[in-house]
Amino acid sequence: MPPGLTVMPRFLYVYDIEGWAIHQVGRTWAKQLEGRALFEFATLAQARALSVAELQDYRSCILGFTNLLDGVAWHGLEPTTYGRYATYQGVRRELRMALVAPLRDTPSDRYLRRSLAVLHDPMEVFPERPDWQGGSPWLSRLRRFSRVAVTSDELHRVLDRARVSSSMVRTRPEIDIRHPSEVVTVPGRPLSVCANHKRKNIPLLRALKEVWDAAADTAFTLTVGRGTLSRAEYTGLLDEHSVYVCTSWQEGGPLPVMEAVSRGLAVVTTNVGQVARWVIHGRNGLICRTPAEFHSALERLRSTPDLLLRMRLASLEIAAERRQDDVTGQLTEFLAL
Repeated sequence: MPPGLTVMPRFLYVYDIEGWAIHQVGRTWAKQLEGRALFEFATLAQARALSVAELQDYRSCILGFTNLLDGVAWHGLEPTTYGRYATYQGVRRELRMALVAPLRDTPSDRYLRRSLAVLHDPMEVFPERPDWQGGSPWLSRLRRFSRVAVTSDELHRVLDRARVSSSMVRTRPEIDIRHPSEVVTVPGRPLSVCANHKRKNIPLLRALKEVWDAAADTAFTLTVGRGTLSRAEYTGLLDEHSVYVCTSWQEGGPLPVMEAVSRGLAVVTTNVGQVARWVIHGRNGLICRTPAEFHSALERLRSTPDLLLRMRLASLEIAAERRQDDVTGQLTEFLAL
């Protein structure tokens, strides 16, 4: 190696599905650390196909914690063909137990103590139920990683109460912030886009849509499922609406709220995940706890267009403030760069 030449540390970021965790977290991290660290991305299948020689130069492997809960164990046993960063599917019961048994110095333990876990969502380690903060049978496994990062302020506090140390690495949406001149007084038009998960509280969303559509001249757009839109199409969808609605009782972001704020929508939402940093009650949205509060909040915005406009413009101000978050510094600390 020529004198003075330094090699950037390489991190293998392994993900299970195309979606939020890879595009809005992993690739954003890579962009933030450009020139300081090299991120390479692989699906679980691709990671299993890598040879020992191809894996030796990675400083560490970053994996979503759910990969350990889906019958896939990460370990450092010599008999595997993929080296110390290998995945081994269909693992034997004793290997699964090595991840949950009392800590002992096995190859699996040593590997996990070199591995980093990233929690994108509470449901990765907590039950999907309204009282999820009360505890989880999976926390013992989480304690065995070298370091843990979370994106949610709420999850960070819950883990702290459970005496699980975690680093905060905030989410920074990639969507452009809309120019204030494009936000004008228009009738309220709500939007909600979500996957079909119980924690999204979809029955309440449907009830809100039914009442809104019966009373207002504009329709409440509710999209449930994992349909894929291009960035331009999704931005256009947000820009066609003036209010974003989130009824979830468990979230890691939610990223759509951050994107809605960035495009100048007022937000009516529960106080979950990172919402408290993006929605200030009475300034750019309304925080609700009960169905009655949701109905009241939407009626207030429908009947008060001046208030709706003020909140939409305030969303753009808050989006600009949040773009100043020191994500690079948080990543540098978590990855020990």
